[in-house]
Amino acid sequence: MATLQKKYDELLKKYNKLKEEKEIAQAALDLTDHVISVIDIPNHTLFKFQKENENLLKAPHITDVPYSIVALGIIHPDDCENYINLFKEFYGGSPSGKLALRIKTIDKGWNWYMFYYKTIFDMNKTPIKAISFLEDINDQKTAEEQFEQYKKAVNEGNHLTWEANLSKNEVISYDAHTDHIIKNKKSYSELLKGAFSLFANVNITEELAQLFARDKLIETYKRGEKEVTYQFKFEDKRTNEISWYRATAYLTSQEEDIFVIMSIIDITKHVDEHLKLEKKAEQDYLTGLLNRETVQERINYILNDDGLHAMIMADIDNFKFYNDQHGHIFGDEIIKCVAQSMKETFRTSDIIGRIGGDEFVIFMKDVRSQDDVLSRLGHLQKRLIEITHEHIKGKDVTLSLGVTLSSKDDTFLSMYKRADEALYQSKKDGKNCIRFHLLQS
Repeated sequence: MATLQKKYDELLKKYNKLKEEKEIAQAALDLTDHVISVIDIPNHTLFKFQKENENLLKAPHITDVPYSIVALGIIHPDDCENYINLFKEFYGGSPSGKLALRIKTIDKGWNWYMFYYKTIFDMNKTPIKAISFLEDINDQKTAEEQFEQYKKAVNEGNHLTWEANLSKNEVISYDAHTDHIIKNKKSYSELLKGAFSLFANVNITEELAQLFARDKLIETYKRGEKEVTYQFKFEDKRTNEISWYRATAYLTSQEEDIFVIMSIIDITKHVDEHLKLEKKAEQDYLTGLLNRETVQERINYILNDDGLHAMIMADIDNFKFYNDQHGHIFGDEIIKCVAQSMKETFRTSDIIGRIGGDEFVIFMKDVRSQDDVLSRLGHLQKRLIEITHEHIKGKDVTLSLGVTLSSKDDTFLSMYKRADEALYQSKKDGKNCIRFHLLQS
């Protein structure tokens, strides 16, 4: 009897859980305007959810997807290949993905949508279902296309310029590129609004509009200032391409009126060159890792905040032997392999630097415990063997590793001293091992 009761309780628990999950799913469906579908992967069949239809099997369905949908002519011809390839992705086991495409609608014609999917797997990790939904992104795409036209004009002439009488709020003249983008704008305020609206998805648009507003510039000139400059960044969400621009207002007066010559200049090339030089100054020339000065500065900055961090000193075992036997070019290849294995093993938030000939430092930010560090270093040792076997045939390159965890009031130098002592112990104990410097409690 007790066994039956236990079985009943388990079934009741499962039933309640399934009921709860169904209610959550239905609530999510009720709250969204997106078109949600389920694709049966083995049978290549799409079931379209409808809010009034609780049973998936009663919902409208389409077989032989994606080819049957393409055959209907509702996918834009330029997007058909990408649409088919997207289905091949989750049919092949891709866990998730998305695609922007045009779909023909009754009332809008070709409309832009973002197609998202998430794949569901069975216990054997075989893809069985894909949940998908369509999000209307037509307004966003229209804005992107307008910006592409603007960017083309800027790239051709590298700038937009116009002249205006601020006192009378009248545009006097503007160049051909400005004319192409901002047509029939008679007042300075209209032209300014049109120019900055091209950067509608940049969070500093409002600040730009206020800074270069007509009344603001008049006040600025009356204070004795004759130039206003603002540098800003634009990120194209579709391509992740970043561009930099400088907006400048040159102020002057004639008789009683105040005038402005306004320009928006593409300075992307200049900024990129500056950033490359700045990055080069922070990096080790051979490995691309951070140099000692940059490592020390960044670690000291992190140590100003609370948190548990780890510093690891790494030294290549028998490096002098490799240099003496095979030459410095061979030694440089080993150093590059070590650097590559570190880049692939540690997180982007961690700090990795080369601070000497064959000496490296790794700073793991916000670790949970000593075990976290040991696990990561185990991956490093394994990855280093794999990389060196690939690039340096027949050589097993190993590291001696010294580790210390951070404590209150630590600095780069105090942690470096402890990690270096642990590294010395690692070499003393036969190399190719990990030693911790344990703090006195």
